Amino acid sequence: MHDCRHPFSQGTFLMLTNPYHLNGKPRSLASIVNSFPSIVLCLIMLLGSPAAWAVTVTSAPILTMDPNGTTPLAGIVRLSTDLPARATLEVSDGKESRTIEFAEFKTDLSLPILGLKPDKTYTVKLKLTGQNNQQLNVSPALQARTDPLPDDFPDIKVLVSKPDLMEPGYTMMARFIRAGGDREITLAGFGIGLSKQTLSDWACWAVGWAMECKPDTAATYTIIVDDAGDVVWYSTLGDITNYQLEDGTLLYWTDSDVIVIDLLGNELRRITLDDPGTGLTHDLFPTTIQTFLSATIQQAEIKDFPTSDTDPNASRKDATVEDNPIVEFDAEGNLLNIWPLVQMLDTTRIGYNSLDVRPLPEALGYDWVHFNSVIHDPRDDSIIISLRHQDALVKFSRSTGNLKWILGPHANWSAEFQPFLLTPAGEPFEWLYHQHAPTITPSGTILVFDNGNFRASPFDGNKKIPNRQNYSRAVEYAVDEDNMQVRQVWEYGKNIAKPLYAGHISDANWMNTTGNVLITFGGTSFTGGTRNADLGLGAVSTRIIEVTHDTPATKVFDMLVYDPARHARLQVYRSERIPDLYPVDTDADGIPDYKDNCKLEPNGPLVPGDAVSSQLDSDGDGAGDICDDDDDNDNDGITDTYELENRLNPLDQADAGLDRDGNEISNLEEFQHGSSANYSDTDRRETSDGADDMEGYNPAIHKAVDNPGQPML
Repeated sequence: MHDCRHPFSQGTFLMLTNPYHLNGKPRSLASIVNSFPSIVLCLIMLLGSPAAWAVTVTSAPILTMDPNGTTPLAGIVRLSTDLPARATLEVSDGKESRTIEFAEFKTDLSLPILGLKPDKTYTVKLKLTGQNNQQLNVSPALQARTDPLPDDFPDIKVLVSKPDLMEPGYTMMARFIRAGGDREITLAGFGIGLSKQTLSDWACWAVGWAMECKPDTAATYTIIVDDAGDVVWYSTLGDITNYQLEDGTLLYWTDSDVIVIDLLGNELRRITLDDPGTGLTHDLFPTTIQTFLSATIQQAEIKDFPTSDTDPNASRKDATVEDNPIVEFDAEGNLLNIWPLVQMLDTTRIGYNSLDVRPLPEALGYDWVHFNSVIHDPRDDSIIISLRHQDALVKFSRSTGNLKWILGPHANWSAEFQPFLLTPAGEPFEWLYHQHAPTITPSGTILVFDNGNFRASPFDGNKKIPNRQNYSRAVEYAVDEDNMQVRQVWEYGKNIAKPLYAGHISDANWMNTTGNVLITFGGTSFTGGTRNADLGLGAVSTRIIEVTHDTPATKVFDMLVYDPARHARLQVYRSERIPDLYPVDTDADGIPDYKDNCKLEPNGPLVPGDAVSSQLDSDGDGAGDICDDDDDNDNDGITDTYELENRLNPLDQADAGLDRDGNEISNLEEFQHGSSANYSDTDRRETSDGADDMEGYNPAIHKAVDNPGQPML
């Protein structure tokens, strides 16, 4: 019997037997002649292009775990083939299995294996598919063994997990640990708690003048867990305190370098920047215009600097402070802009902790503002920074460096800065204190973690709130720049059953798919008014909580990260939800699906002024403008386009009945006439739009002058 095989589809082949016999019996001449077309087809397939032949493995697969010595739960399979092929891996520990598909056809294949759990043995089955869909199961299967977690790894306990209501994906967190613990000194009988640094910190401060001394530190990890809290990846790189996962890469930074690695620990790129000062500090933000924002530390001299945060009449002096100039640099490390804060802000104003001096030898002076976060707002090409010791978010123009607004308590700002202070509007409202990590939501509001330290400003007449009575929260503000007002639209943390107090670091993130909020209480020292140490959680621990964006919010995820040792300080700088360990970009526009507001239509990175091919979401409904067919999301009869052009809220139905420009006709009537909601006299007739309306003229058309008898259209 003669066989002719050609792959038509997965596992399906054309087979021709001996053309002269059928089931062992001679065939007729007619049947033989009729079979010639099939014989010819068979020969064409056998002698056709090389793609018709089976893929052959030319270099046997090799599985290597932790290829760079920094990612113990990650591995890589390498092999070679004679023809281009794509691979599928089936990874199983005997109880759980996962199929990983790779789309690209190659002859040299490097296949990362991610998502493994510690202290397990895995079987890895490999299947290859050629460009003609022919499949080859590679045998034998490979074996992988993962080590247990290190002894100093934190304990992780999931308290609540509702996957159906959660943002899909994994939780990624940067973690550090310091020896020793926070101490609270309570003045007996007065109920006053004073937060102190660790004993080791105080010891360093005491001897810092004589020798180099730094607080004792333990290992630092970046960790990824699933919705059950099981660790599926971690890195032992010690300086990952900020990250941006884009297409499976990890962005982090050191004092002078920005580094991109993959989840195997391979360094893909390193950017060494011009030294603007003593190195980068606290935050790194990649903008949509292909630059990076951060801050540095420089020494600055200030005249008439306060000497007390309790006595407003205390003498002032010339002082040396730490300035945190905001810096912008490009992908080649070239310094593009530097904005010294001493030239932008009120140098005579202090908040609590502004008179602190960091432990020597690093100290350059008083920690006046303590920058901790920076973001870029591409909608108007502005920069928003968080200044912890000023209890303020500050927005300024990227092009001019001019202030736009200050969001924070009004106490102690000099007259020069009063016009920039946002005024609270509506109830409930509460200022933020010692905040971290502002971000801009799809609707244009600002979400920020309010640490809440003291909940008072120097000289404002309010008493400091002791730590055990305090709380931290995620809070969302809507800023009306035209009227210089700010409104609190949502918060979580103040009114929960057992409030959490996290007096340092921490984070709040908007979840793009569900609209939930992921909150990192990163340095939690009190839970429900009880010290964490007394709860067996260590002096400082972390709670990562995901809630719905409702009032009241529903908790859908709650994870405790802690060290049961009483005096251990365990803290998570920030966390974020990533969709998968293998991010997908369906429309190939450079934005992974989990961040893309138009997954099937290319609309690329958000570029200022580009309303066609960008991530603009004018109405804040989660659908980018390019794929959003709804132009009236609040159903108030006014299109979103008109509302945005006239500085109305496309998500607030109530503004249709308001009169923004005070000309006695509503915003809805202005829209119906085609007149402006921002100008009382749209047609420049020197009579208001409302008067034109009363007289029977169209307020949007100047025909009332050209033709006084023209009725309103």
